[in-house]
Amino acid sequence: MGMRNSYAVPAGRQDGRISLESEVANNLPPPVSYIEFMSGFSPENGYPSLDPKFASSLKRKCPKSVTNNRVNLDVAIPNKLDNQYYKNLEKKMGLLSSDQTVENSGLTANIVAKYVNNPILWAADFAASMIQMGLIDVKTGNQGEIRKN
Repeated sequence: MGMRNSYAVPAGRQDGRISLESEVANNLPPPVSYIEFMSGFSPENGYPSLDPKFASSLKRKCPKSVTNNRVNLDVAIPNKLDNQYYKNLEKKMGLLSSDQTVENSGLTANIVAKYVNNPILWAADFAASMIQMGLIDVKTGNQGEIRKN
């Protein structure tokens, strides 16, 4: 039987009333900004740490002539929230170059190994992170609304 992911979140959080797609890029770090390894990556040279068989399968699924293909970020178990993402990284199957860098970098590879070997730790850290992110830029007073669904 699989592990269920559930955690308590603070109730009554007010959310903003407006969400604009144009504001997203300015509020997220660029995908190549957080680990020095990425400074050597360029699309012309390819993605150096990707498993060659996985790269071939992605090229078949997403040929250059087609612009609207989609691929699951977790190619092994796409509809389950678990530590499989980290297992994929160990197999050099990180879909995004910035993701695979997490496993390749000496700064963060130990985190990948911990989460691969300890799904309970991953679930606890995931829950804590989601709760922390929910506390970012909390609206107060009449700045937002409490959503009912």
